Amino acid sequence: TVWVGVKAFERPQNWRWGLLTGLSMGMSAGTQFPGLTAPAVIGLFGVLRLLKDKAQRLLLARQIGIIAGISLILYIIGFVIHFALLPLPGSGDAFYQRSGKFWTDFFILQKVMYRASATLYSVHQDMSPWYSWPIMKKAIYYWQGRSCSIYFLSNSFVWIFGTILGAYSVFKFPKKK
Repeated sequence: TVWVGVKAFERPQNWRWGLLTGLSMGMSAGTQFPGLTAPAVIGLFGVLRLLKDKAQRLLLARQIGIIAGISLILYIIGFVIHFALLPLPGSGDAFYQRSGKFWTDFFILQKVMYRASATLYSVHQDMSPWYSWPIMKKAIYYWQGRSCSIYFLSNSFVWIFGTILGAYSVFKFPKKK
């Protein structure tokens, strides 16, 4: 999602990158609220680029409109499908009762999902705080069998320089020739 978003703002005259970015953002946001991280990064990148590149403001504003419009439409279409496929009462009614009006149900469901997502907290023996990830105090286990296991070990060098490079690339946009 972020990669196509960067491409969309590097080439604002090409609306196809905006379309792909909008589709990708709509799908990532439609999966779960943490999926809004990538659209937030792309939005920040787009606004910063809009403020910095005065020569292409109109094209960049159009690209932002395409991306926002397509992602919002795709996000809403997901709920149109959801409400059409699940019209009957079921176990999900414990969270809220449907009114039968799309927009009312849509906004109520957004509030319910946000509250549920914001209050999630789970503890397990292998959890670690985000700031300990570069030093990999605990390995990430992908799979464990009877006599073997697969786990991920981090590379601190990649974490540190990847973070520096990522931060640098956000603030130093490619200049148009």
